[in-house]
Amino acid sequence: MNPKVEFKAVDNANLIPQNWSQLTQGSLNIFNMALISVDSGYLAAYRFVSGVDRIRRIAVCLLDEHFEPVAGSARALSDEIEFAQTDVPEQSKIWFADQAF
Repeated sequence: MNPKVEFKAVDNANLIPQNWSQLTQGSLNIFNMALISVDSGYLAAYRFVSGVDRIRRIAVCLLDEHFEPVAGSARALSDEIEFAQTDVPEQSKIWFADQAF
């Protein structure tokens, strides 16, 4: 038996953290969403790439039981990351994306 697979595209301003609103001018890509079930909805973490500066960021928000973003829940997660090590390359502090080694 094949499992049922469903896809949902979410085009919603509620995915944009308030302090990143200036980054929505021009192109904006939100992708690679990961979900964790919480209460009656989900916690979503996703990549956020703005055409303003092309920096790769990570945001989080809550989704309701219908996978719709909850207004006011988006947070700029990558802005809150602090590194304990002092020798972390500067690009690693602002470029949250897959790296080729």
